[in-house]
Amino acid sequence: MSAKVDGVNWTSLSNKTAGSIINNVSTCTGIASDSSRITFTVNQNVALNGTYDLGFGSGNVGSYATTSSSLPWISSGSVTCTGTLTITALNTTSKRMSGTFAFKGYRASDNTFRDITVGVFTNVAYQDGTTGGGSNTFTVKIDNINWVPDFIQGSISNNDIIIDASNSGGTKIVTLQMPETIIPGSYILDGSGNELGYYSPSLGLMGISTSGTLVINTHNTATNNIIGTFNYNAEGITGPIVTYAISNGTFNITY
Repeated sequence: MSAKVDGVNWTSLSNKTAGSIINNVSTCTGIASDSSRITFTVNQNVALNGTYDLGFGSGNVGSYATTSSSLPWISSGSVTCTGTLTITALNTTSKRMSGTFAFKGYRASDNTFRDITVGVFTNVAYQDGTTGGGSNTFTVKIDNINWVPDFIQGSISNNDIIIDASNSGGTKIVTLQMPETIIPGSYILDGSGNELGYYSPSLGLMGISTSGTLVINTHNTATNNIIGTFNYNAEGITGPIVTYAISNGTFNITY
């Protein structure tokens, strides 16, 4: 994701840019190397070639924050704020989306504005409601409480294995992402590599792994079966700035 913030170039890290389209709420967030972030949320499932108002009174919002804990400038903050999001590509098979955006954000705490212009996001992975299950198994604790998913699914998307576990409404999702060519071993889930963990606790909220470990016990590429364990902390990149503890995770998935 890239944009200009008051005329200064801004670019997010590719491994810290992600979205979701779940139950009539669509989000996308990018985090830069300095921890600044841009997020937009649209209160409907976005569609190809759709254009969405991010301005004051629209019910949708774009935001920009300089750090994970700072108050953001938001496009719904003042009657003078305007903004637009357009979806230019949407692949519902690989779960990737692209588009453009721009908005003016207002921060009431210091009565200032920020102009976010020429925003672009390209081929960003997004989560949606999942189906599946079968003989797949997936166990996990979320904030030290056992959670049993209703649906479990493994798939291939853009040369990555995607493992999704969700509740029946697709509103609570734990996701693991790893290269299709991954071999048995231990991998750090700190966002620096191609192995990532995500957690969406509810509509419009998402966290991405900032620390933790993924262990692949076996990966049979002939039968497309993969077995492993995982633990990670997921930092919220949409909604409140919180950290979710994902622990004691195990999976045995055919994708």
